Amino acid sequence: MISQYVEFTRIFDEQVEMYGLVEKAVRETIYICRDRNVLKSYLERRESEVVGIMITLFSQEEVWDMRERSIRQEVAEEVAIKTTVEDGQEYGATRQDVLKKLKCKFGLSETDAQKMLELYWQK
Repeated sequence: MISQYVEFTRIFDEQVEMYGLVEKAVRETIYICRDRNVLKSYLERRESEVVGIMITLFSQEEVWDMRERSIRQEVAEEVAIKTTVEDGQEYGATRQDVLKKLKCKFGLSETDAQKMLELYWQK
């Protein structure tokens, strides 16, 4: 049974590579597995349940991917803000000039720009 499950996941991975994380990948996986006698009786009895579960897993994976992208974007912006403050200070800009740059370049409010300036300005 475990070897059949492993085969099911291998086939599924191949179908996702071909079609992406879409229902067609699930349905093709089920078709191929039934044709190859992999979990055949289970899939025949519970096809709609398997499709539903797999689609739910897609949704969860998409949420995780979106969160991961969001975190990466936040980190990249934080690094860019830090670099802007450090570069401004290094090249002799005033705190007010850097504050203005942060607000303009990153769309920060006065309060948020001030916090970033305080955080990264070397005393």
